[in-house]
Order: sequence, then structure tokens, then C-alpha cells
Amino acid sequence: MSDNKPTDYAAIIRAAQSTIAEPPEWLTTGKPVYSPEYGVGEVMAILGKRLIIKFVEEVSPTQFEDWEDALSKGSIKASNANLVSSTTNITETNTQAATISQQIQQIPHIGFQAIAQEFAATITAVDIKNANQGISHPLPNNLPPALRIALERIGITTIFDHQLEALTKLAAGFDLSITTPTASGKTLCYNLPIISSYIAQPQTTALYIFPLKALAFDQMRKLNCLVKAIPGSGIKIALMTGDTPKYERQQLFIPNPPNILAVSPDLLHHYLYNVRRREEGEGWRLFLKQLRWVVIDESHTYVGAFGAHFANLMRRLQLAVDTVGGNSQNLQFICSSATIGNPQEMSLRFSGRTDQPERLHLIARSAAPSAGRSLLSLAPNSAANVEACKIVIAWLQHDLSGIVFCNSRAAVKGLLGLIQRETQRQGLSYLASKVAIFYSSLTSDRRKEIIQKLQTGKVKVIIATSSLEAGIDLPELDCCLIRGFPGSLMSFWQRVGRAGRKKHGLVMYLPLGQNPIDVFYAQHPERLLS
Repeated sequence: MSDNKPTDYAAIIRAAQSTIAEPPEWLTTGKPVYSPEYGVGEVMAILGKRLIIKFVEEVSPTQFEDWEDALSKGSIKASNANLVSSTTNITETNTQAATISQQIQQIPHIGFQAIAQEFAATITAVDIKNANQGISHPLPNNLPPALRIALERIGITTIFDHQLEALTKLAAGFDLSITTPTASGKTLCYNLPIISSYIAQPQTTALYIFPLKALAFDQMRKLNCLVKAIPGSGIKIALMTGDTPKYERQQLFIPNPPNILAVSPDLLHHYLYNVRRREEGEGWRLFLKQLRWVVIDESHTYVGAFGAHFANLMRRLQLAVDTVGGNSQNLQFICSSATIGNPQEMSLRFSGRTDQPERLHLIARSAAPSAGRSLLSLAPNSAANVEACKIVIAWLQHDLSGIVFCNSRAAVKGLLGLIQRETQRQGLSYLASKVAIFYSSLTSDRRKEIIQKLQTGKVKVIIATSSLEAGIDLPELDCCLIRGFPGSLMSFWQRVGRAGRKKHGLVMYLPLGQNPIDVFYAQHPERLLS
């Protein structure tokens, strides 16, 4: 039989309050404490039985579920339990702060110094790379005269040492793997020998494979500028993407196939699947029969299962060349990528020539000039968008341009919304109009509009996903913020390369407090910066 008496909520509250013991005076907010496991720290809060402490040697606050249990086990003690250790840690912390302050003073840009000073309390490491002049040579005499004229017309009168090396090795019949840093002129490494070979043998063809449409459009635009400057040039360049209608694709091979064809891996798979079908036209088969060059741009993107499928796609390409009467052994493969750990192995697997390693030449050293950059590693932050918002507003107030890399579209949109609200709260709404977001599913027209506004200065800061990590040429940017480790060192350094191309750049790395990898690199910044 149930009791119909009303519930006495006041009694319940009194009972609950009576069961919670009061912590000792030395264990209250702001008091120093010591842990045998974590060292010296400071009490941040006590929420019921939960104890939150920020230890000097830990980048993120540490939580104890039951402070009474922690005391009984000796996990937390009064700070005077290890006074010597406390003094040592405080001294080390002060020394580190002084070192970082001195390094900030060495940043060779007043605006970047001001930004660094503003966020000095959260900076854990500073790495400054000075500018270098690079090594260049006059245009080689063995270049076709028409190509020399074209290069001079577009303002190129010298080439870098690694570009000359690429030209020499490709002319000698080698395959090539180019792993020089971003903005080192990798594209010219293969465009020059390919155009030279066309001028000598107009029937030869080249296949350019790009993983991203935006990258393909950008690279073909630059190639067209060079080709149009060649006197009497008959070089036919074509670009096929999934957006190209079937009728337009067919017209690209009429009356003759293009000399240089740019495709995506998916579209190449489709065309190789239909190589025996007559409806695809003789133009495609003639292109394959005359194929000499295969350029795999941004080859580092073909990893994991995608990389395995791509390697098989290259084998099918060679089989198709042999099927239509060509000779796949005469193909020269050129892999252009970011700095990776195994460039030779990757290139040999893509070319299918693992038994002929002597055919491959590796260029990993860049002779291009470098403007230098300052890289700041910040402490992990569990509210990364809040910190990123402060950084972007500081950039805009110093009239600096930049790019913020986020690891998801949701983070991109969330950061933009926060910037808009915060600038409005501070009475700086005009700054929000200078920020734009960029991700792969934007329409082509919208992407072009954003890049154009960045060039004209209407947009100063872009918040982007990995879609702007590589390939697409952006205007000169002052700063780069990497919000969270992107998953690989290769991607991290691709993002770093977006700032400091022609003049000294500032790169800031903001680790996410919720990500163990970010926390690791925050604790060991030398592992990241080296």
C-alpha cells in the first residue's frame, strides 16, 4: 500500500547537503597543491566532490572525481609537502616565459611581434626560419627558341637549380619524383620538358592527373598562359572533369586528340573501362597510342585504399596503352608531391617499376628562394573557436591577411558565426565582412569569387577546410592559423606553406584540448617543428 504523504523536498536537500563534507582550507579555489604524480598545481574549482586542478607540467586541467578519496590516497597534498619541487617548477616556468619573450623580440616583422605579444601567455614554442636567396640559373641554351621567347614574355628569365635538374633528368629518359616544399616551382619542373618534347615531336601526348577539380583548373590556367605566349603554338590543351558534358568531351578529341589532357582519377577510370568501345572514338585511342608523359600531381593524396586503387589504375593505363598499339615501357612518370617519408617507394609503385629503381630520379631539395616564417605553437585549448576568433580579430585589426585551417566544415561555419557575433559585440562589425569561408562543396563560381575578393583585398581572411591545403595558388598571405592537428605531418606542413611565400609569414598552431595528438605535440613541439 503506497504512502500518499507529499514529498518533503526540503528534507531531501538538507540530507544531500549534510553528506557533502567541506574541503580543508588549503584545498580551495586558487590555492597551490602538490601531487606525487603530476607535480605542483593550483585548484581551479571544486564542484561537489569533483576537484579540478591545473598542474604546471600538464597542458590541460586534471579532474579528480572525489576529492576526499584523492586526499585519503595521498594523491593530493598541501603545497608545502614538496616546497623544493614547487620552487624548481616555478623557476623553470619563469625561465621558459623569459625565453619565449626573447624569441618573440627576434621576429622580423613588427605586426607579427605585436600579435605574438598579445598571445604570449599561451605560446609554448617559437620557431623562426630566416629568408634565403635560393640558387638560380639563366634559361638553358638547349631550350627550344620558341619556348625561351614564351618564358621571357611571361617574365621568367631564370630557373631554379632543382628545375634545371628536373629538365636534365627528364630529357635523359628518367622517371621523376619531386618532393620540394610548397611554392618551390614544381609545376615548371615538368611543364618545360613536356612542352620541349612537343616542339621536337608534335605527335606526342601527355596526361595530367589531378585529385581536385579546383587544382586542375588552376594548373591548366597557368599552363595555358605559357602556351599562348609561344609563337605559332599549335599545342592543344584540354581539361575533362565530371562536370564536363559527354558531348563536349567527345569534341575535345575532334579532329585530333589534345597534346596535353588533364583528368581526374575517376574520369580516367571511366575512359579506360570504355577503351575498347567504338563509341568513345578513335581520338581517345590515338591519344593513348601517342602517350609519353604521365604527370601525377599532388601524389601524396593517394594514400590507403585510395592509393591502392590508384596504383591499379596506373597498371590499367599501361595495359590500355599497349592494347591500342603504344609502348608502356616508353612512358615517363612524374610524381609531384609534398614532403613525404617514402617518395621513391610511392613513385615506383605507381609506375609499376619496382624492379627498375634505377629509372627513377628523386628531387627532394628546393633551390627556390624562401621568405622565411615565424611559427608559434600555442597551448591546447578546449574552446578552440573562442581562441581562434580572438586571433582572427587581432589579424584584422593589424590589417593582416590570412587563412585559418579547420578540420571540418562544421568548425569552419561555427568559427565564422562566432567571429560575426564577437565583432558585432565589440562594435567592429565591419571586420566580419572581410572574412569568408571556403570548402569543397561550394560552387565553382563562388570559389572563384572568394579568391578574387582575396586578391583585391575585399576579403582579408579565409576560413577553410583541407580544400585549400594544396595545389590552388592563393594571393600572398601574411598569416596562417592551423586549428587542430590535421592528421599527418605532411598535411600540417602543406598548411604551413600557405604563409610566407614572397615575404616573411606568421604561422600559429592552436592544438585542440580534446585531441590527444594535439596535446602530445603541444607537450613536445620540437617533434612537430623539426
